Parts: sequence; C-alpha cells; structure tokens
Amino acid sequence: MTHNGIDFSVTSTEIPGVWGWQFQIGDRSFAGKTRTNLPMLAVRRVQQRIDRRLREIRRAEERANNPRSSRPGWEVGRRVARKDSAEKGFVVAVDDAVVKVKWDRGRTSYYRPDMPANVMLADSNEP
Repeated sequence: MTHNGIDFSVTSTEIPGVWGWQFQIGDRSFAGKTRTNLPMLAVRRVQQRIDRRLREIRRAEERANNPRSSRPGWEVGRRVARKDSAEKGFVVAVDDAVVKVKWDRGRTSYYRPDMPANVMLADSNEP
C-alpha cells in the first residue's frame, strides 16, 4: 500500500488482533505492531505514523533552514513587552519549539519561535 508517496505494509501476526507494520522513509526503516480487531484501523494507524514522521522531517528541515531568525536575542531572563498593551514579563524558557514568557501579573504565555506574536523585546534600560 502507499500513503503520501511512502510504501508500507500491514500484516497479520500469529496473535489474533495484533498487526505488524513497516515502512521506510529515505534510508530509515520503521516497524512495529498495533493491536486492533479491525484491519482497516491498523492501516489507518500506520498512515498516521507516516504522517507524523513526515511532519517531523519537514519541521526539522524548516528549523535547519531558518534557525530562530524571527526571535534573535531571545534568551532566558530577557525582559519582554506586549505590543498591544503596557504589560511586561520575562522570558523563562527558550528552545527550538517554544518561547515561554512569565508575565508580571502572573500569567504564562507560550510562543513558537518561527511564528509572529504579539510580544517584543523590551528596552534593556527598563526595569
């Protein structure tokens, strides 16, 4: 069978209700088992795994081609402000997937480094 250009197979095992599956993306092979009495549900689960792997590969390529270019200078402890209000806060965590901001009023916000957001770096001379 083929899903999104990836060939895969789903086969029954000796155990009733357990299906073996395998597929390959590039030079990496993936294999496993899923438990269900419905053969089409086993196929759907493999298709979802393929989609998940393709999404991971696409995101990794996007990060490699555009490493945090939209959030330069963002580091833990840096003062930030909302664009549409006077509220300020501090960056408390930064990684490839999320920027976590703790606001002075006690709320917490999460932003993706590669997406536009309603937050900016505050002036460094402000408290």
